[in-house]
Amino acid sequence: MKKMFLPIITEFDNELPYYFSGVGCDYSQEHISRPNGYPAYQWIQCRSGRGELILNATKYTLEVGHGMFFFPDEPHEYYSLGGEWIVDWIVFAGKDIASFFRKQLRLDSSCVSFVSSPDIISKKLNRLYDTAMSSEQPTKNLVCSSIVYDILLELLRLTSMTQSASIANRFKKLTPALSYIEKNYTQQLSLAELAKLSGLTPEYFSTLFKKATSQTPFEYISMLKIRKSKELLLEHPNLQIKALSRLVGFDDTSYFCRTFKKLEKMTPSEFRMLYR
Repeated sequence: MKKMFLPIITEFDNELPYYFSGVGCDYSQEHISRPNGYPAYQWIQCRSGRGELILNATKYTLEVGHGMFFFPDEPHEYYSLGGEWIVDWIVFAGKDIASFFRKQLRLDSSCVSFVSSPDIISKKLNRLYDTAMSSEQPTKNLVCSSIVYDILLELLRLTSMTQSASIANRFKKLTPALSYIEKNYTQQLSLAELAKLSGLTPEYFSTLFKKATSQTPFEYISMLKIRKSKELLLEHPNLQIKALSRLVGFDDTSYFCRTFKKLEKMTPSEFRMLYR
């Protein structure tokens, strides 16, 4: 079965940040040889069976839990390794897709990737296919664009170059520490204490935390304290700033105010006045 949809791309579609020029679901993959590559960004993931990719004179075996990112015009070849090889795929379009591949996915060439939850992406590709096939939605190109962006975010969250390095898996390892921080953010927390909760060394915990959240553990805690303080500022309009700062774990009111202004670009009092 070759369940696919290839839309006619309009000028309007090309001006959208993210769109698609083809999608295939539960697709019986044939032998593909492209000595000059393909002129678009692609994602192909294995649903069942096994296949082989030849990329840069290297052979890669692909099975469930594997996918392929392709950059435009990069030579490649792929085919089944005996029996039927079923895949899901999407060809991306849109004016910002190249930037997303390079800046968010942090890729600079075609590659094989691990997928921690391929079913999640498969379901979204099926939703894109069903929406694209519908003739009843007058704004379906905009709906398709939003689904494509959702797929890209899931690829960012669920794919990685090694089997355990996806953002989703990183957060899974950090979950005990993140839950503890949420309940105890007003206390003095140590790096050693948080790392122990995740079963990691302090050094590796810090590295993993930064990769997963783009913040150090203590930057994250400060941000959480400020977020909680914003809630208190609105819930208790007569609560003094000094008392409020202590409630969220700041012993020094001046430091609380500096931190608040650094993150929110205004003082706590100015923030409170916005909602009066």
